[in-house]
Amino acid sequence: MGSFVGHALPGTFFILFGVWWTVRIFIRYFESLTRRGEPYSSSVTYPPRLKRFPNVNLEALMVTIGAGLGIFVEIVAACFMRGKPLGVTNEQHATMYFFFGLAGFVCLTIPFYRGALPALDGDLQFITLLLAFAAESLLFKFHLIGRDGIDILVHTLLLYACYACVLSTGLEMAYRTNMLASLARAFFTIVQGTWFWQTAFLLYSPFNGEAWGSKTGGHDHGGGGGKEGGMHGGGGGEHIDHQRYMTITLIFAWHVAVVFLLTLVTGALIGCRYRRQVDTHKVRLQTSFASPPCNGYAVMQNGAADDDDEL
Repeated sequence: MGSFVGHALPGTFFILFGVWWTVRIFIRYFESLTRRGEPYSSSVTYPPRLKRFPNVNLEALMVTIGAGLGIFVEIVAACFMRGKPLGVTNEQHATMYFFFGLAGFVCLTIPFYRGALPALDGDLQFITLLLAFAAESLLFKFHLIGRDGIDILVHTLLLYACYACVLSTGLEMAYRTNMLASLARAFFTIVQGTWFWQTAFLLYSPFNGEAWGSKTGGHDHGGGGGKEGGMHGGGGGEHIDHQRYMTITLIFAWHVAVVFLLTLVTGALIGCRYRRQVDTHKVRLQTSFASPPCNGYAVMQNGAADDDDEL
C-alpha cells in the first residue's frame, strides 16, 4: 500500500461498495414505504438475484474476489514477483484485505449452512463486517508509529473514518429497522474510499512521485530533519507546516461535505420514483431508533426476499 496504486486500489473498492449500498438502501427503504411494502430491514449486502444461481450472493463474491486481489498485489506482485523480501507493512495490508475477504466469504457461504448456528444466522454477517472494520482500525492505529508530518495527519484522518465505520456498523446491527443506521455505514465507507484516493495524491503524487509540499522527494517517514512532528520546528518552517496541516484538514472536511450532499441527491432522485406510492404513516414509524432490534434470522430472510432484481 506504500504507493499511489496501493492507496487507490482499496479506495476504489470502498467507493464502489459504498455507492452501491447507498443506492440499494434508498431503494429498499422507499419500497418499504409503499402501501404493500414489507417493513424496512437492513442487511450487510444488497446483491442482485441471479436466475441461474439464486443462492449465489454476487456482491459477497465481488468482495471476496476484491480482497483476494488486494492480497495478491501486496504479497505476490509487490514482493515475490520483484524478488523482494516480504515486509511487515505488506503483511499488515494483506491482513486488512483478509478480514474483508472473510466478511465476504461468510456472506457468500451462509445460505449453504443456514440453520447450523440459528442464534447467529442473522448476526454473523454483521459480526464479520464489524470485525473487518475493527481490524482495519487497529492496523491503521499502529501504522502511524515511526511516521512524521503530513503522513501522520492523512492517516489519522483515515483512522477517524475507520472508527466511524465501526460505530455505524454496530448501530446498524442493533437497529436494523432504521435506514439512517444503514446509510451511515455506506456514507462513512465512501468517505474512507475518497480519502484513500486523496492520500494517494498527497503522499505519492503520480505527477512527480513526491509528497505534497516535499522538497526532497517522497513523504517524510521517520523523525529526521530537525523537526519534531513537523509542527514543533521553529521559524518559517513551523508556519508552513501549520498551513499544510490546516489545508489537509479542510480538504477532509470537504470530502465529508461533498459525500453528504451527493448522498442527499441520490436519495432525492430515487425518492422521486416512489413519490406517489409512499405511505406517509410508514415514514414516521421507520425513522425512529426506538424500535427494538429484530430477530436476526427474520431480518436476513426479509433482506433476501427484498432484493428482486433479476440478472
